[in-house]
Amino acid sequence: MTVVARETAPAPLGREAELDRLRGLVDAAGGAALSVRGGPGTGKTLLLDLVAAYAERGGPRVLRVAGCRPEFALAWGGLHRLLRPLLAGANALPAALSTAFGGAAADPFLVALATLDLLSAAGRDEPLLLLVDDAQWLDEETLGALAYVARRLDGEPVGLVVARRSSPEPRSGLDWPELRLGPLPAELAVRLLAEEHPDAPAVLRERWLREAAGNPLALRELPRSRGARTDQLDGVPLTPRLADAFASELFGLRPSTRALLLLLAADAGGTLAELLAAGARFTGRPVEPAELLPALDGGLVTLTAGRPAFTQPLLRWAIYADASRADRYRAHQAFVQVLEPHADDGTGIDRRVYHRAAIASGPDAALADALDTVAEQVRRRGRVALAARCYEAAAGLSADPEHRGRRLVDAAVLADQLGDRDDALRTADLADALPLAPADQQRVRLLRLAQEPTPPAPAVVRDAARHAADAAPEAASSLLLTVAEHSRWTDPGRRAREALRAAAGRLPVAERLAVEALAAPEATARRLTELLTDLPVADEGPTPGDRNRLLGTAAAAVGQFALAVPLLTEAARRFKAQHRQSMLAEALTERAWAHVQLRQWSAALDDATEAGRLARRTGRPRCSASSALAEAVVGGVRGGTEPALASIDRVEHVVQPHGAGRLLAQVQVARGLTLLTAGQYSEAVDAFLRLLTAGDPACSALAGSWVIGDLAEASVRAGRTDEVQPLIERVEVTAERTGSPRARMALLYARPLLAADDTAEALFRTALSSEHVTGPFTRSRLQLSYGEWLRRRRRVSDARHQLAAAHAAFTALGLPLWADRARAELLGSGIRGDAPPSAGLTDLTAAELQIARLAASGKSNRQIGEQLFLSHRTVSSHLYRIYPKLRISSRAQLHEVLARLDPPTEDSA
Repeated sequence: MTVVARETAPAPLGREAELDRLRGLVDAAGGAALSVRGGPGTGKTLLLDLVAAYAERGGPRVLRVAGCRPEFALAWGGLHRLLRPLLAGANALPAALSTAFGGAAADPFLVALATLDLLSAAGRDEPLLLLVDDAQWLDEETLGALAYVARRLDGEPVGLVVARRSSPEPRSGLDWPELRLGPLPAELAVRLLAEEHPDAPAVLRERWLREAAGNPLALRELPRSRGARTDQLDGVPLTPRLADAFASELFGLRPSTRALLLLLAADAGGTLAELLAAGARFTGRPVEPAELLPALDGGLVTLTAGRPAFTQPLLRWAIYADASRADRYRAHQAFVQVLEPHADDGTGIDRRVYHRAAIASGPDAALADALDTVAEQVRRRGRVALAARCYEAAAGLSADPEHRGRRLVDAAVLADQLGDRDDALRTADLADALPLAPADQQRVRLLRLAQEPTPPAPAVVRDAARHAADAAPEAASSLLLTVAEHSRWTDPGRRAREALRAAAGRLPVAERLAVEALAAPEATARRLTELLTDLPVADEGPTPGDRNRLLGTAAAAVGQFALAVPLLTEAARRFKAQHRQSMLAEALTERAWAHVQLRQWSAALDDATEAGRLARRTGRPRCSASSALAEAVVGGVRGGTEPALASIDRVEHVVQPHGAGRLLAQVQVARGLTLLTAGQYSEAVDAFLRLLTAGDPACSALAGSWVIGDLAEASVRAGRTDEVQPLIERVEVTAERTGSPRARMALLYARPLLAADDTAEALFRTALSSEHVTGPFTRSRLQLSYGEWLRRRRRVSDARHQLAAAHAAFTALGLPLWADRARAELLGSGIRGDAPPSAGLTDLTAAELQIARLAASGKSNRQIGEQLFLSHRTVSSHLYRIYPKLRISSRAQLHEVLARLDPPTEDSA
């Protein structure tokens, strides 16, 4: 065999290993057969194209044929097309081949033997590579001859590759070595889609990845059907090429089996009995279960617990798209006739309504109302995309323009929650062209503003609140919740907040308190906290996750961050399962800031990073800005001062001109904590003070109460305590009114820092023993401040314990600037700060420990030497090795260290 050197043709993404194996067959110049097997769209033909191109650049001669459905029953038709190039140059056609190709009955063995002889002879002049594509559509006689040849290629200068569709059993003995082409791995599917459609919105890319399930052709073709619609509410539109690739799987099936498959494509949620009953209506005669057997044997359908299902989801949509409109109509009509009213498919959809909608031809108020009911049902089960399609279909069946407009607005809101901005705006444009009710006009207005980088103006929030108060209950609920959340980003004024609270009286108690808390957090904080304390996390709201997100956001608004986190966590879990990426971005942003306020830095960074990614992809600029600030504050506290401040400045530059109050407050929190960590104390005071300065765009009494401890620390170090002392009383009032644990903890931290010497220590001890001081970061900072206070009053021994504990905690938390500050204080107290003192005794030998104990008891080096029969110089050498191991610098510190780490025993005494 001869190895041929040539350039390497590029492999299709994810098929490098398979292409390498096929090239190996080419380089060996024949002598082997290989089968390539894969489902529709997995890239078989593309692989053969690349192998042919590879061989033609200096390799064996290529003979190629592809199966042809119209010639499936034509005996020897495929073999004739494969061998034609050789037959043209042959002096005489072998008798067996002449008989076969002449149309007379031929002996299959003689034909196969003649084929092998012809190929062997041609191969001796020039090696041959036979490429056979779509073998499932070759005639049986040709396949039999190729199987005979394949088993006798050893030593022959002929290679054979047969590519065919997947099927349960190989045809005609094609059982030689096989390459199976399965779905692409997830990471390669992502790459392929990004390369083929780089400008597609990321939220749609995720949807296509789910629907394609790793199929390369689907990944290329599904985006080309973007914006198309199908008769089915849950249908996936396909391009003609993709539909043909999958529908070709039906080739060779009898008409009755194809009819059952179309019915199954029209209704995939029923039982076998329902399918057969619909089949009888469709065909006009009784249908037996055996008529589905060819599809089961062919691997197209499975049957589990009496319910048939397609093995490949795209096969369903392809069969449906391949059918005529008349046949699709008849299929849906058959199910309307055989299904019981309110027949549920197990996922909440009323199947009879579903089929009625698929064949509706004009306005139908009753059917539109029924679709509204279905939309609500599937929303409750988390099928938000299907609910949006139901609302849109109901709008199409609505004769009343106002009803049609409301349903289009509902569909637009859900599309926006799913992160499909284009679809949301398209549907909103359709709604805008109709005479909408005032509340629906406001919902469309707020939907558009949610995709703007700045919050709505206070006047917009006021208008929406007024319309919510006048709207019908079903419209008021959705609008109220939206307005309440918008009011967090900008202050709509006292009258608007009062209007919101008044309108919320019609909502259920949990939702009412949440709206009130978002509109007026200080006034509602106590009642909301009482509710949340006893409220289960389980969510039975209109759409699972919505109620938890609303309550979690409200809890965070009033400073109940520990209560907010589990609510937001459950909401995020639901949103992720429902693919509601916009809502997931908002929930994760809220949770990131809850973690920031709880000083849980790793969790905050994880949430902020994911929230920012989703917010950018789904057009949520405010979430993107807020999550960027949360990322920045974590980076700043962890020591990345310059990048953190640069990120904070970028966000502030965007939001400052528009008065985005909440974002500006977050800017000051992020900047203040970063500057405090970096030791820029006066600048940190300036940032924190803005939160408590009336009239400042960043002013927020609640946010100021949560950082009063940080402000107090910065003011002590900057020598500006006189500016902070008057604020303590105001913050105490806020903390008492809201009952926020975060505000209480901040006050516990601030009071000893600002107190006089005669009361400070008692306040430090009260804070350290309080149940409100939670989390290692806050506690370690309190220990650091207490240790510094003790050391400056020359109580070095007491200070070391607090400082060492703080240093160990900061080091474990990965906060280098805070650890450096604790280390500097430890050095000032006479203890090395590069490791905690508790690690020292394990480093001493038995002799060193004995010497250390004697020295700590007050004995001189000479006295120790006399007791241990050593010279005083040897004792001195031992001591100088002992000091570094105990992380001390002098003999005077020995007694304290050993008293703490090595309590005296009878032996040592």
